[in-house]
Amino acid sequence: MAYNSQKDTFWLVHDTLYSNGFPRNHPILLQSIRCFHVDALTHVSSKLYGRRDYSEYNDSGPKNQWFLVIEGETLQACLSLQPCDNVRTGGCGTLTLQIMGCYERPPLDLLQRQTYHCLRERLTGKAVLETIFFNGWHKYQMMPSLEPGSPCGRRHHMRAMLYDLQDTGWIGTRSVQDLEISDYLEREYIPGQWTADNTRQLFSRSFPIRLGQFRPDVGRLHPGYPFLAGGG
Repeated sequence: MAYNSQKDTFWLVHDTLYSNGFPRNHPILLQSIRCFHVDALTHVSSKLYGRRDYSEYNDSGPKNQWFLVIEGETLQACLSLQPCDNVRTGGCGTLTLQIMGCYERPPLDLLQRQTYHCLRERLTGKAVLETIFFNGWHKYQMMPSLEPGSPCGRRHHMRAMLYDLQDTGWIGTRSVQDLEISDYLEREYIPGQWTADNTRQLFSRSFPIRLGQFRPDVGRLHPGYPFLAGGG
């Protein structure tokens, strides 16, 4: 079966992969995981979006969107916390899962990437995606910012996911680029001007992680509540 990456987007509000509408025969489930990436993009809602007008950004809020990219043999799964209402927690913040090909070119909005080799042999996509629900990554609530702008919690959520991956022995404590989590996650990346050779200036500054909260207390949704898949 062919999969259209633009439609392979799932909003994770139920407690299993398949109850969120993920196909049981999706090819990524049996693929071996090669590595994990932590990507910082300009503030967009999807890795499929193109270049943005940077004049819209100011100092009122975070300029980065963070993705955990799980890279298989030919497909990759991208997890990202979106600042929208979550019917499960009753608050802001819904974890989304996007599937796309590994060989699609990196987004023009990519500002920072840290890579971790997968340390477990023959680790399948199914095992990694199911750990989302075992660890409760989908039960998270972003918190209001003290300043105008997006709610807080994306990097706090990302840090927790990375610590869980380290605890299971799937990744090491330092990235391929020889950085610890705090070295790159406690920073904000700001795009500069494009140069004549089609590269872009990049600036960064210290940006302390602001906390949201995990919500293991939330109950199950009614089984009849529809899953949200595609177009998100």
